[in-house]
Amino acid sequence: MEKNRLDQKFDELIGGAREKITWMLQEIGNRQSARGLFISGRTQREFCEATTQTFKTTYLECQKYAFHLSSGFGDVDRLDEFAAKLIDVLMAIIFDGRSGLRLGLAPHPSLRNDLDKLRRGLTEDFRLGILDGVRPKKDTEVKVNVNQSNSPGANAQVGVGNNISQTVHFEAHQELINAVNQALESREFVRLSHEQKEEFRNTATIVTDEASKRQPDVGKLRYWGGRLIQFAEKILSDVIAAAIKAHLP
Repeated sequence: MEKNRLDQKFDELIGGAREKITWMLQEIGNRQSARGLFISGRTQREFCEATTQTFKTTYLECQKYAFHLSSGFGDVDRLDEFAAKLIDVLMAIIFDGRSGLRLGLAPHPSLRNDLDKLRRGLTEDFRLGILDGVRPKKDTEVKVNVNQSNSPGANAQVGVGNNISQTVHFEAHQELINAVNQALESREFVRLSHEQKEEFRNTATIVTDEASKRQPDVGKLRYWGGRLIQFAEKILSDVIAAAIKAHLP
């Protein structure tokens, strides 16, 4: 394992997680404040969900980087130390009034315990040779096959060995945007109350704005897309929710 490169990645991921959770908490706080619901159980729940999502995606990204760097499952203890530090950073942002988040509402008292439990589970998975739910081969071969064109179906395939491969379809984000727009134009949406429309539209705008970026933040898309799907299931229909979910990364 190349220690310096991994340490640099640790610092990069910590910085990215700090920016991401700050942005997400501000978005949640501003939205709930505008509705007069900042001090509420719902806001508390959303803070916890955002923090958990940020921790999980960041730690998994770190594990994947370490796996690619060493072509195996080494340095488990260092990865676990990184995850523990990451939890400290996230919790400090939530409780630090100087952050500008004006968090008069504390997260659920079990949040740190829940994050520690998730950390232990992901660390143990990595120790057992499991990465993000799959068991890749310890293969040093890196296969890269990139095809790019101006056509909508252009795609890039990047993988390690035969067991980790990812196909990124560049049209997928546009399909996600289309699915969200179709939800906004549906008969079910028209029948909603003004408050329900506003809530759904605000979340939809966050999703489509992020999806429209040249390099969308997958963590943000998954978090806000997941919330949009929950809204759709609750106030629109399962069919509309499934259409959005089908195109979420």
